[in-house]
Amino acid sequence: MIRERGGDWLEPVMGYDSERALQEIIHAHPSLVTGSPTGETGTAIACREFQSGVGPADVVVLDTEGNLTLIECKLASNREVRREIIGQVLDYASRIWRMNAEEFELAWARANGGVSPFDALDDAEGRIRAAVQENLESARFKIILAVDDINDDIRRIVEFLNRVTVAETGVLVVEFARASVGNTEVLIPTSFGTDFIEAKAAADPKSSRPRWSVDEYLAWCRENDEAAAEGARELIEALAEAGFRLDGGKAKTPSLNFGIDSPSIGTRTPVALYSTTNPARGALVEVRFSDYKDHPAIRDALADLVQAIPGIPIPVAEVRAQGFSTRPNISVRDFTVEQLRALPRAVAEALRR
Repeated sequence: MIRERGGDWLEPVMGYDSERALQEIIHAHPSLVTGSPTGETGTAIACREFQSGVGPADVVVLDTEGNLTLIECKLASNREVRREIIGQVLDYASRIWRMNAEEFELAWARANGGVSPFDALDDAEGRIRAAVQENLESARFKIILAVDDINDDIRRIVEFLNRVTVAETGVLVVEFARASVGNTEVLIPTSFGTDFIEAKAAADPKSSRPRWSVDEYLAWCRENDEAAAEGARELIEALAEAGFRLDGGKAKTPSLNFGIDSPSIGTRTPVALYSTTNPARGALVEVRFSDYKDHPAIRDALADLVQAIPGIPIPVAEVRAQGFSTRPNISVRDFTVEQLRALPRAVAEALRR
């Protein structure tokens, strides 16, 4: 039963009208399956009805580290749920595994109004594309079975698949119990299989790229972009002073992500340092405005405070014009030391409101 304070208790409507309704929820909110609000370490985008060559995968999710997640949705009311969902998802996964990055991009664009996933993630340097290519070649992606009710048959199948598959491929089932009353919805995700995936990774540490450290990132700067090395060090120190936590990235070249808690929306990683083989760009600072486009108070405060930094090279006006859907990444050497010291304070102030 559910009620607004002081009102009458009402019995909610349970479940979904159709599998499509579950699919639409996951597509609109990929964080429900990626495990964090923005994917593992950055923004996540989702594509519905991704054509694998043998049929449409319900939802495919891609994040800024190039991590791929394939999701198939089924309701318990479907008597063939365990046979259909396993057969379909493995068929789709095997076809996607045979794609290269260009074929993946084309299939995504066809299902998503012609928009390339790499354009949507501002992958001007080709970093995400390279990670996707590597992940496709090695079958390094996560397979998720999204259901409204986990049963023993599904649990058994998930445990078996994780036992017999390589560490690069993880399989889990997520139950999305749903209740609604009027305009209010309650969603309770419960996952099964995470322990098996983690155990596989622990048993085969080579299957997962280690996270980069600060020392490795600064060493890369000194060797490849010496003019940015001191600025990167200043920014890292300023982020620590502003209360950010370091979460080393897993990109192919050195990367660092910096997380901070927000009282209203939880932990986010709004600032990142990347590296690129493009000598004109070198070390990059990224501010993830797109992570807050659905949180008007925070996104506007973030834009106002960043724009207020004198001479800041981040194109905040362009970010506003594009509806906060971008994540501008700017060469570290384009910033002054004062700007690099001020940026973490501005971002932290916006998120802590």
